[in-house]
Amino acid sequence: MNQVLPFVVVIIILIIALTVLVTILLTKKNIESSDRAIDELEFRKEVNLINEKIIEMNDYYNFIKEEMEKKHKELLFLYKMMNLKEAEIKKLQSDENTTKKIVINEYAEEESSVKEIENINQKVLKYSKEGLSASEIAKKMGKGKGEVELIIKLYG
Repeated sequence: MNQVLPFVVVIIILIIALTVLVTILLTKKNIESSDRAIDELEFRKEVNLINEKIIEMNDYYNFIKEEMEKKHKELLFLYKMMNLKEAEIKKLQSDENTTKKIVINEYAEEESSVKEIENINQKVLKYSKEGLSASEIAKKMGKGKGEVELIIKLYG
């Protein structure tokens, strides 16, 4: 509504200017009336013309005011949409960070599992080189005999 204020001021100034114009016209007519009488019909025509101009200015003011209110509503809508989009972007960024953390954790767990398996394989091969049988190695490590035999066949 602060944007409407300049238009209101312009309208008020125009009304004042028209009032001054009417006053000047009336004063001029009053001066001339001392010499002759004012033609009432001409005077009414001028007053009617001034009234029409005031009505036109008022209509124009109302039009401008309505247009500004429409633009104001559009701006509010756009700000609301921007805020919604900003919230969506923040949520996506948060989801992306969470996904990155999950992937990193899964990778670390997988890497840990791989190292554990490599460690088991190395122990089986070590015991095998020391001369222990697959059954003895399986019993000592708490693994199945078939698993121990497979490790020895694949890596031994």
